[in-house]
Amino acid sequence: FAFVGGFSTLILAVVAGGVWWQSRSILSLAGAPFFLLLNQSFMSVIATTRVFPPQRNLMLRETSLGYYGVIPYFLAQNVYDSAMSLLIPTLFAIIFYLMAGLELSALAFFTMWGVLLLTVVTAQSLGLFIACSIMDVATTSAVTAVVILFFMLLGGFYVSAEGVLAWLSWIKYLSFIYWGYSALMINEFGNGRPDIVDPSVSEFGVLPCEWANDMEFGPCFNISSNGTITANATYPHGYIYGSTVLDIFGFGDNTISFCCAALAILAVGWRILACLALW
Repeated sequence: FAFVGGFSTLILAVVAGGVWWQSRSILSLAGAPFFLLLNQSFMSVIATTRVFPPQRNLMLRETSLGYYGVIPYFLAQNVYDSAMSLLIPTLFAIIFYLMAGLELSALAFFTMWGVLLLTVVTAQSLGLFIACSIMDVATTSAVTAVVILFFMLLGGFYVSAEGVLAWLSWIKYLSFIYWGYSALMINEFGNGRPDIVDPSVSEFGVLPCEWANDMEFGPCFNISSNGTITANATYPHGYIYGSTVLDIFGFGDNTISFCCAALAILAVGWRILACLALW
């Protein structure tokens, strides 16, 4: 990948990792995957919408001369762009994840990495559809900015996914940010923080109560070694359940596999529409 892109990604990852350095706050840790996802997917969308429109006239001329068809061109361009654009998010994710204080386990890391790459591919698909539908670069950039803003607002970080008005809430199902962020939040909080809490309760999906403000995510609990709640604990002692955090953010009913399936459907759907738009 381009040296400038790689170097700027390295610098941004180190600075962002410094901002979140080994965070021990639930709200801060909830913001980390949102930033990771938004930063890399937004860069992917912008890159796609700027690169493709100038190539359209050349593609139309060569397809009209019979050098190749629209579908072979579209598939080849997709494979090349996807392969090249996944290197930078991988570099960013490795540095940022290790510095930010997210769950330190191989399963959590590789799940995050897979979800991030799938989200980036889905973001590319949306950018490709916009670029194929609107060939003016300036108009494409304006439309992309508005779409990303809507998806960002409905992603579940600024406002709970369950707290949006019904006539607006359907938009989130088209949002790669919503599905990607939901999967990353489940990955981070769904099993609690077994790498941090006492080994006797690590299997019960809990977080240290001191990572939140008093009653921010409900009461603190004392939990026995068999998972039974023995009594309410006095803040900041005790634990809170990771599932409670997910419920408050509106992701309690989702699963990582369902979110990934939704992202894959969106990725394929946007690319099919993009291919059709070339005709």
